[in-house]
Amino acid sequence: MLGPIELPSAEVARSRLHDFAALGPAARLGLEPRSDRSHWTHRADRVVDAVTVQDEPRSPLDLLNGPPAGAPFRLTLAGRYLRTEHDHGLGEVALAVMTHLVVTGAVDPADPDLRRAISRRGQGLPGAVWRTFGRDPRRMREVLRQARDPEPVADEPGPYPADPVTGPAAAHLARIDADGVADIRRWRERSGTGASLLCARPASTSTTRSPPRSTCAATAARAHVP
Repeated sequence: MLGPIELPSAEVARSRLHDFAALGPAARLGLEPRSDRSHWTHRADRVVDAVTVQDEPRSPLDLLNGPPAGAPFRLTLAGRYLRTEHDHGLGEVALAVMTHLVVTGAVDPADPDLRRAISRRGQGLPGAVWRTFGRDPRRMREVLRQARDPEPVADEPGPYPADPVTGPAAAHLARIDADGVADIRRWRERSGTGASLLCARPASTSTTRSPPRSTCAATAARAHVP
C-alpha cells in the first residue's frame, strides 16, 4: 500500500497499467492462469479491469484489512491511498514497487530502459539458485541440515485473530547505509539466526530482543532507537 499521496484518476491509472502490461509477459501484468493451471496466458487488455475505485478509508488499516482480491492482480485507488494485490506466481515485492512507480507516473512505460530492466536474463529459477547458493555455497550446508533435522511445527495452525491489529498505527523511517547492512549480515551469520535480511534489518532498529531463529520480526520495527 502507498499513501497518502496525490494519485491519478482511474482512467489515467488504467492507461498507464495497460501500457506497462503491453511490454509483454516480462512485465508480469496481464498474465492469467490457463485452465490446466500449469501455463499462463498474457492479456494486456484485461489489466484495465483490475483497477477498482473506492472511498478513502478513515484509517489505512481499514484498506489493508479489506477482503482479498480473489484475482491474480488487483489495484485499488482509495482517495489518497493505493493498494495492490498480486499472486506470488506473478512476482514479489519488486512487482508491487514497479506497479506503484508506473501508476504514479514516476516511471514511464515508454522508457526503453524499463523494457531492458524487466527483460534482462537471470531472473528465473536457475538464476535464483545461482544467486543463493553459487555466491555462498555454505548456504547449501544449512539447507541439508534443515532437511535432516527439521524444526518442529504444529500439526494444525492456531486460530487466526479476528482483528490482528490493535492500538494506534504509526510509521517511522530508518535509513541503513551499505556499511550498516554489511554489519547486520555479519551479525546474522555470527548469531546463527535463520532470519532473512528482510526481517533482520527492521529488527535491528528495534529496542526489543533479537528475533528468534527462523522468525521474521518485521513487527519489531514499531519501536525505533534514536
